[in-house]
Amino acid sequence: MQSRLFANLSREEQEKFLALCTKERIPKGSLIKKEGERVRKAFFLIEGEVAVKKSSSQGEMEVATIKGGEDVVFSFTCMIDGGKSLTTIVAKSECSLLSFDKKVWLKFCEQNPKSGIVLMQNALELMALFLRNSDEKIIQMYQTLEEVL
Repeated sequence: MQSRLFANLSREEQEKFLALCTKERIPKGSLIKKEGERVRKAFFLIEGEVAVKKSSSQGEMEVATIKGGEDVVFSFTCMIDGGKSLTTIVAKSECSLLSFDKKVWLKFCEQNPKSGIVLMQNALELMALFLRNSDEKIIQMYQTLEEVL
């Protein structure tokens, strides 16, 4: 599997982690996670297509479509902190997912300390990238709002 989460890990180290994950087949139309609910696991989208939906003042709207094989890991933050989901994810086609919870994450890191440090570093870098992208979007929205007002 190609994932930035596994950057600088050997194939063997990556396979050790993936062996701890749970494989799930999700039928088309199935709800994977719901906005506002506590989610305690993260998912790799291996194959298939999902819709990312967000509530708005005009109801729920689809904000993105994501295809498997695009280095997709979702609900990672929820897995780490057990917080509420910010989006709803629905299977647009039959999907294959690998899921893992915090216990799996920490078990791997404890049993494989060197690989665990690399995995944690990769996760931090991905979260930092997400934050930077979010900041950019906020700045763009603010600039658009200034232009409108």
